[in-house]
Amino acid sequence: MENDAVPRSMVASVAESVAAADHLTESDQASVDLAFHLATIIDEARASGDEDAINKTSFGPMPTLNKVLTGLGLNPEGKQKLGLLVAEEEDEPF
Repeated sequence: MENDAVPRSMVASVAESVAAADHLTESDQASVDLAFHLATIIDEARASGDEDAINKTSFGPMPTLNKVLTGLGLNPEGKQKLGLLVAEEEDEPF
């Protein structure tokens, strides 16, 4: 994971997470689609430069995306809840 001054595209982050997940099945497709939709909303708000739009995403799409990613096991909390973490596995530092 790179630590850039410019935030990475949420769509790119979701795509990378989905591609790396070998536990997802066809039954997860609707949630994956929702994750991409929410990521697109977030990216569009960021690209607009509109502070109000950016702030609104932090109260709706961002927490909802986090919940969707958790349910899919695509973030540390979700991996833990689904038993996908290996004891020796550590995330790379930023």
